[in-house]
Amino acid sequence: MIPHACLNHKNYLALSSFAVKLLIDLYANYNGHNNGDFCCTWSMMKKRGWKSEATLNKARKELLYYGWIICSRHGGRNRASLYAVTFQSIDDCKGKLDIKETVTAPGNWKELKQFPKKEKRKNKSLVREVMQPTTPPVVKMGDRPCLVR
Repeated sequence: MIPHACLNHKNYLALSSFAVKLLIDLYANYNGHNNGDFCCTWSMMKKRGWKSEATLNKARKELLYYGWIICSRHGGRNRASLYAVTFQSIDDCKGKLDIKETVTAPGNWKELKQFPKKEKRKNKSLVREVMQPTTPPVVKMGDRPCLVR
């Protein structure tokens, strides 16, 4: 269960709804002795209802930025990155982590972060020069006027 102190912290309140969902999805795998062995690959999270890989990556980066999760093993070729929540102590996980187990929770989520200012979106539509319609010159040919094009 996520501690009450976490749920009322400024860093939690600053999270997007997708980041909150990812935190809950990761923590849903906690069995009491596997903090550090949480994986958020696209194939796994797709089964949990995620619709966009880009949104998943943004949510993961947001949780890392605000200190809710830390990378416990860096992934690579045929090896997934693993994560740990910072409000629980990190477990040994049978030696597959790049970090050591801890007796107490790292508590990175307690460090107040500068809330990034949201950038104003610039209108990406092309600005087209509007040319004033001009009337073609009129030339008189005999009795009737003719438009020259």
